Amino acid sequence: EELMLLEDEAEMLEGAMRAVWMLNRPEWGYIAVGSVFSLALGLIWPFFAIIFGGMLNDIGNPESDVNKWCFYFVGLAAAALVAWTLTGLLFGISGERLTERLRNACFAKILYFELGFFDEEHNNSGVLVSRLATDAALVQGLSGSRLNSMITLVGTLVGGVVVAMVYCWRLGLIMLACVPLIAAGGLLQNRMYQGLDASGDRFAAASSLASEAVS
Repeated sequence: EELMLLEDEAEMLEGAMRAVWMLNRPEWGYIAVGSVFSLALGLIWPFFAIIFGGMLNDIGNPESDVNKWCFYFVGLAAAALVAWTLTGLLFGISGERLTERLRNACFAKILYFELGFFDEEHNNSGVLVSRLATDAALVQGLSGSRLNSMITLVGTLVGGVVVAMVYCWRLGLIMLACVPLIAAGGLLQNRMYQGLDASGDRFAAASSLASEAVS
């Protein structure tokens, strides 16, 4: 029975994610272009390692061209600035528009409920307003800042492993061995944050009380 419940939850989650992506369909172009710049942003650090290592190897060379290395670093900084700005702009537009559509859809659905629905303790005006303000904003991570961060991390990881394999395959293998440990740490941190999310119900209750006191 537990296995069936898990499968049902997985199917529901997959269906919900598919529905959210379809709701965000008008911004797929923004997401695609933003993903390209996110990958470019993730490759900044591997390129920085290459340039920095070349500069260190060139320190003892009396014929070293300092201007060349300065030009490399300035160019890399300019590329990072452009990529960072465009990813924030494109994914921000996508996420905010998704949030707006979700809030409008939820508010329109709430208006169709009968009066008895609002008499329940967990469905008063304060709680519903709090849910509209917080829950819809959490969903935007599917096409907003979280997606941006995930793509950037993938670019950094892949670029770092490739650079390590090219310059020193032993170092590359060590990096690959450390990936599961880093992933486990990230998973543990995510579980801790999920435990802290339980305070959302208390926040909704406090918002409800404040709303009733003001009105």
